[in-house]
Amino acid sequence: MEGEVGTSSSFSKCEMQGNGEKGGNSGVVINETKSVNKFPLTFWEIGVAGGVVLGYALGLLCIYLTMPVSDYSFLKLPRNLEDLQILR
Repeated sequence: MEGEVGTSSSFSKCEMQGNGEKGGNSGVVINETKSVNKFPLTFWEIGVAGGVVLGYALGLLCIYLTMPVSDYSFLKLPRNLEDLQILR
């Protein structure tokens, strides 16, 4: 909605110029609008950030692919209530 704080996409500066009379509408409103970029990053900064994320993901993938095969036969899950009570 227009007029709310932080929702406008442009910065505007309004000045009132007049002859200083009280209560009069003799002033002229000057509106200067400066365009503010909606997204603060440039194309190159987005590319660098994407490269960092891609490099991190590829590193994790390489670590996962080179991990040795694990043997989970030594893990025994409790099968009944008595096994759970032994763990206590």
